[in-house]
Amino acid sequence: MKSIVYTFAILLVTLISCEGDQGPMGDVGPPGPEGPPGVDGGILLPQVFEVEVDFLAENDYALLFVFPEEIEVFESDLVVAYHFAGVDNGVDIWEAMPHLVYFSTGIISYSFDHTFLDINFYIDGNVDLGTLDDEFTLNNLFRVAIIPAEFLSNNEGMNISQYIKEYETQKIKSYELQ
Repeated sequence: MKSIVYTFAILLVTLISCEGDQGPMGDVGPPGPEGPPGVDGGILLPQVFEVEVDFLAENDYALLFVFPEEIEVFESDLVVAYHFAGVDNGVDIWEAMPHLVYFSTGIISYSFDHTFLDINFYIDGNVDLGTLDDEFTLNNLFRVAIIPAEFLSNNEGMNISQYIKEYETQKIKSYELQ
């Protein structure tokens, strides 16, 4: 009896899953609703540029680079920077900042901070910066990327007390294994 049921089930699945030839094309339906208006001027792309910096005692081992007028930056935009680390097989190597360099006597950090008006590059560390070789202080090349973004207009999903409440209700019981 079981073999008859299994045979019937396999036959039924085989018949249902088979597909025949493509049928004729149906009539074209009505057009869908018009989408929301787009932004004039097309797609917003990130802006990328490079800045060469000499870190000297006279400038406190820092450089404040003011964004030129042709580079438009908003408070909500993301600003990221990379430090040029060299070339490998003809390809530039860029390291994300902050970028740490380790010495036997300590550590230096190439870092940055920014506003929507400027970006400040600087070296910090636990070594005497005046003793660094020129390769660490002169002709440092940085690549800056400004990525367009906008703040969320509705932050309801960002309420930490809601998150904690949800977390507490979904807490998984834990058992100690012996």
